[in-house]
Amino acid sequence: MSPQVLTRKGSLARGVVSLPGSLSASTTLGGVTALPTDGPLRFGRNRLSVDVCVGEDDLRVSRQHGVLAFEMGQWWVRNTGKTPIRLPNALMLHQDGEPVPLQVGYTPLFLRGSATREHLLELYV
Repeated sequence: MSPQVLTRKGSLARGVVSLPGSLSASTTLGGVTALPTDGPLRFGRNRLSVDVCVGEDDLRVSRQHGVLAFEMGQWWVRNTGKTPIRLPNALMLHQDGEPVPLQVGYTPLFLRGSATREHLLELYV
């Protein structure tokens, strides 16, 4: 099975109706919902090679900026891009950093863009 297109109806912070253990990922450009068996989800600016496009017109966002993967019974985020990803509580995830586990519920990820731009990737487990 592969990730399903997420029909965006506002922020994921309000919750998502989905199967237990699934992950929803959304940006202003769209999103997907995936089950643990769907394999890793890639996100970044290259719409043609990622599952979730974020910062499509911003060259400071890497073509593939990160990966969301289900391992050891939970979802994890890994940075594969050139710039850090900011998580809640000012946690910065760098390219060479260890992956970070996602808690059940809502998690916003922020990718710094060019100049004063910042791109939001909303996640809901």
